Amino acid sequence: MSLQVNHPDEFAKMVLERSEAKGTSPEAVVISAVREILAGEERLSDELAPVAEAFTKKEMTEAE
Repeated sequence: MSLQVNHPDEFAKMVLERSEAKGTSPEAVVISAVREILAGEERLSDELAPVAEAFTKKEMTEAE
């Protein structure tokens, strides 16, 4: 699957510099960065799930 994303030239320069430094493709740099961000969001969501559930069940107030 391919996905086209419009971005500032500055971003493209950063991606190219990183790919050259790592000896990999620009695509690999972008995929790695996106995976890292999404994994972090998923971990945060998992960690906050019990808190969200307590709010939903009214077991916890905003003050707590």
